[in-house]
Amino acid sequence: MTGEDPQLSIDHVDQNPFNNAWTNLRLADDFLQANNRTYSSSNPGVNFHKASGKWTARIQRKGKRVYLGLFDTREAAIVCREQAVLAHASD
Repeated sequence: MTGEDPQLSIDHVDQNPFNNAWTNLRLADDFLQANNRTYSSSNPGVNFHKASGKWTARIQRKGKRVYLGLFDTREAAIVCREQAVLAHASD
């Protein structure tokens, strides 16, 4: 869309390869793309924890799962996970 070849891969933020809206695309290195893969397609790194009635978030870092905590809403868990991915992108 910019007329230039990207230096990194193009990643779909919502993981839907058919959603090519400009706001859904971003440049991503291998680390960011790996962390954007889902454990389940509807909840990227986020699961509902039945016992607590809350949502959990996690990322993969150096081959290990990193637990990020419990959240009242799915959206809050996703935001936390996205921030953690970005914070560790240079590791």
